[in-house]
Amino acid sequence: MQEYKNFNITGNRTAASVKSFENRHPQESVLNPFARAVFQDKELLMEKERNGRILVVDDSIQNLKLMEALLTRLNYGVLTEESGIDALETIRQTEIDLVLLDVMMPKMDGYEVCRRLKSDENTRSIPVILLTSLDDTESKVNGIEAGADDFITKPPNKAELIARTKSLIKVRRLNKNLASIENVLFSLAAAIDAKDPYT
Repeated sequence: MQEYKNFNITGNRTAASVKSFENRHPQESVLNPFARAVFQDKELLMEKERNGRILVVDDSIQNLKLMEALLTRLNYGVLTEESGIDALETIRQTEIDLVLLDVMMPKMDGYEVCRRLKSDENTRSIPVILLTSLDDTESKVNGIEAGADDFITKPPNKAELIARTKSLIKVRRLNKNLASIENVLFSLAAAIDAKDPYT
């Protein structure tokens, strides 16, 4: 029984381990549904992380809940923040694949948040979609100057939001892969130069 308790506490064993345990201890099958639920939750979380992690920033809690519900159903990992300042702190501490950013927020608006992200070498490659109820040319120009990758007018059209989200996360993944390949090539070149007595 101790083995099973350890499994429940740590949650670190694979689904194959669960099945193996069940085969060896069929008398404890009454506990297995709980164990399977633990693994299902963990696997779902891992799937969401693989699909992409999205940060939604809006000072309206209602809007945050609506966006989180939609994106979670699409199997994305979703984080939410109610202010631009908190959003910047979250991005410094967490790997983010896309930011959905409300423009009209107190203290620090979406333009300024976007501007800071795009001026930082560590975050400039993160795609930013500005969410705005303003549909005038000046607002879009301000967003472009701040470095926004795309715009969606509020309230967002569901199909448009999904399409733009998928597209930018795909671009983000491609850029990360290219950066990884570039780092490998630089490392190989440096190793070759180190071994070459004529360089």
